[in-house]
Amino acid sequence: MFMIVGAVDKSESVSQMIEIRNQIIECKSVRRINRVDPVPILFVINKTDLPSSKWEIDFDEVSYER
Repeated sequence: MFMIVGAVDKSESVSQMIEIRNQIIECKSVRRINRVDPVPILFVINKTDLPSSKWEIDFDEVSYER
């Protein structure tokens, strides 16, 4: 399992997290032959204790439903 962490006060965190996710999936898919197991990845946004005025990431930006 992978855990990718971003900061709520850095707007570039989301795009960096997505890039890291893509790199992990690419690396894992190259090493797998005839396997399609999903790569477990947990996304974490930290610094949520900061005042909302300091937040640069919107909840909708990071929420995802399967």
